[in-house]
Amino acid sequence: VSSNSFIGRVATIVLGSSAVGKPAQAKVRDQHGLDHYLMVEPDNKEDVFEQGSPVLLVRKSGIKFFGIAATAELLKK
Repeated sequence: VSSNSFIGRVATIVLGSSAVGKPAQAKVRDQHGLDHYLMVEPDNKEDVFEQGSPVLLVRKSGIKFFGIAATAELLKK
């Protein structure tokens, strides 16, 4: 599975707190149902993701992913 396929999926912060410049470990499930662990930080500088937060992965740079808060309203779209 290509890590680029994670873009558009929802990951959950599992370890630490994520802020700009301070990625945290997140878990995302691929199309085969397998879990993958990756480093995520907010795409918006004012966001902070605490452990347990759902994050919509929107882009990747190197080995790091960037996300936005995965609100219920956003996930309905």
